[in-house]
Amino acid sequence: MLSLNTLIGVFYVAFSVAMFVWQHVRTRELVADLELSGARRRGLETEVTSLEGQLKRVEATQLTLEDALRRRTEECLRLRAKRDQVELRADRAEASLEGVRRQHEAMAERLQVSETARSRLVGEINERQALCEGWMSEREQLLDELQRARRDLAEAERTLEGLAWSVGGEPIQPPPLRLVT
Repeated sequence: MLSLNTLIGVFYVAFSVAMFVWQHVRTRELVADLELSGARRRGLETEVTSLEGQLKRVEATQLTLEDALRRRTEECLRLRAKRDQVELRADRAEASLEGVRRQHEAMAERLQVSETARSRLVGEINERQALCEGWMSEREQLLDELQRARRDLAEAERTLEGLAWSVGGEPIQPPPLRLVT
């Protein structure tokens, strides 16, 4: 039989070998875990680097978008100011147009009054022209009568000249006839 010391020694050796094997297996597991952790760490570092790059790109995009937003805001403000100016000019033009409309209406009223006065004056002119034509016709008739009277007078003078006036055997010269108008 084996002695207790031998048994303890065998047990100690077996325990030591088991411990050694267990430590060896455990070490290999830890090394594998470390390698896996290192790989995971490198993967995470790569992912962190990638995420940092993405973050920088997002920040750059954010700055670009903020700049674009600022420019758009400025452009909107300029366009609003321009719209306000255009609306002001439109209001002024509308007021001016209203003034022109009032002037046009006043001118139309004056034109209507002028047309009425013109029609009245044309009527008066036509009446007076008719009177003038009547007077011209009457004047022609009077001139014709005057011409006839002059001819008659000239004929009467010739007839008188042909007559001999004598008083007591002496010829008398008749006084010249004069036309009295």
